[in-house]
Amino acid sequence: MHARYYLILLSLFFFSCAGESEQLPNDPEQVTTQWIEWLDNNQFGKLKKISLGGTLAYINDMEAFHKGLTEDEMENETTVVERINCKDSDNGEKSCTYCCKDGEEETFILIEDNGQWKVKDIIIDISDLDEETLQQEKVMEDMLNKKLENQ
Repeated sequence: MHARYYLILLSLFFFSCAGESEQLPNDPEQVTTQWIEWLDNNQFGKLKKISLGGTLAYINDMEAFHKGLTEDEMENETTVVERINCKDSDNGEKSCTYCCKDGEEETFILIEDNGQWKVKDIIIDISDLDEETLQQEKVMEDMLNKKLENQ
């Protein structure tokens, strides 16, 4: 009897732990901040689970771009989110705008897909970026375009 009880408890523990590993953030603010962190860490598989539409295409492009890079060429970035503000829109979407230390402001458009909030679009406000940051963004965009053309 005790062995059966122990086996049942062990099975319940195993299945409950297995379910926890697949937990995704599901609050628009949490999805936005997690998306930023996963992008900083090049965790494209995880990003795909919380991305849709143009954002999913962007992730696929970034993943393809990074596959051909050496460790020295990969840029490790840490985005510091100073503030985030999420608002409802009339069409059921949420818009979450954040600002980070370099003044860059991005707005994430999220939509609920089968009960999971996902990033559908990202709108970047470059009006407050300094010249050096703009140049870095241009270089990265050019590198990505060249890499994708050669595939």
